[in-house]
Amino acid sequence: MDHSIARRPWPYRVLDLRPGNCREGENVVKEHTPYPVSAQAAALHETLVIGDWHADSLLWNRNLFERGAYGQVDFPRMASGNATIQVFTTVTKSPAGLNYENSAEARDNITLLAFGQLWPMRTWDSRIERALYQSERLHNFQTEASDVFRIIRTKSDLGSILEGRAGGGEMMGAEGGHALDGDIANLDRMFDAGFRVMGCNTSLITVWADH
Repeated sequence: MDHSIARRPWPYRVLDLRPGNCREGENVVKEHTPYPVSAQAAALHETLVIGDWHADSLLWNRNLFERGAYGQVDFPRMASGNATIQVFTTVTKSPAGLNYENSAEARDNITLLAFGQLWPMRTWDSRIERALYQSERLHNFQTEASDVFRIIRTKSDLGSILEGRAGGGEMMGAEGGHALDGDIANLDRMFDAGFRVMGCNTSLITVWADH
């Protein structure tokens, strides 16, 4: 999965208008010699239905049709890895120095990231708009190349993906209920935008769930 939480003060690089440096610096892939894979393991891999329930890739202004040298998820690498289903989870808030003690009061890193990547102004101070914008990005990818993947909205969509194995199936998810901005009516907006997975909370207390 592509992690968005930084251990070092990357927001300062965002304010320096270098989101590309930030994106690559926070999604490093350690280079290594290829791991040995037996013929038996490779053959088994080709028969598996492979799914991943968490990728933050939509947080970054990346072209997911291009094979990346950082992070873990893009469409070319999903295809070469025989991935069938990928849930793209939207990050809408990430408190600086993330931990269970200071999350409520801490500065929000995603505000800086949205600003630095020139996201629409509606996303700068709204968690629900950040979620909807990331959904729009995935839908735009689908419009550009509908033969590469489809967004899973229904049980029928899922069944078609599992049965035909033609292309991949992508699903929209939210990391936590804070994406609703405290208004349950926003759940309908997210559903209409394609969201089908949501946690009640992650590292943040919400009106829907405590830690």
